[in-house]
Amino acid sequence: MSVMKRVLLVLVALAVLPLSCGYHLAGTGNFLPEYIKRMGVPTFTNLTPRYELDQKLTTAVINELTSRTRYEIVPDATGVDAVLTVSINSYQDYPVSYGRESRSKQYEIRIGASITLRDMTANTVIYSNPGFISPPYQYEIPEGGADVFQKQTEALNLATQDFARRLVSTILEGF
Repeated sequence: MSVMKRVLLVLVALAVLPLSCGYHLAGTGNFLPEYIKRMGVPTFTNLTPRYELDQKLTTAVINELTSRTRYEIVPDATGVDAVLTVSINSYQDYPVSYGRESRSKQYEIRIGASITLRDMTANTVIYSNPGFISPPYQYEIPEGGADVFQKQTEALNLATQDFARRLVSTILEGF
């Protein structure tokens, strides 16, 4: 075999090697057992004083699971292959910057929860994190404070979507 052919063979081998090393794009993996087809997601438990946080987070997580997986998502913990239970332990909505006259201008929302995903077929815990914290979500209140309640509600809805994306990514990608 000529030197040129050997060099070409080595180059082809090196080009193909990364394709077989298990690399994948972030957000596309799924490390859950293949036999899981039906997942129960009962309404989350809300241990915070924030009204409707349990319904908003449950809905956001179900929507994220539905859009990113092919699982049948049901609101029950019976007759399923896996159950996701979430207990919301903390909700913080606090100012992080101030404007004129020391009025709060920018706020940050953080949500803390205890998460468990249980494999009902094998009777094992697939994922557990008693200290799951959402990424901080920041929002601004316009000068004059008009529509404060509306801004807070919009921010909470977006924060729950961030929580859901992070949680589902964490579970599916095995982190």
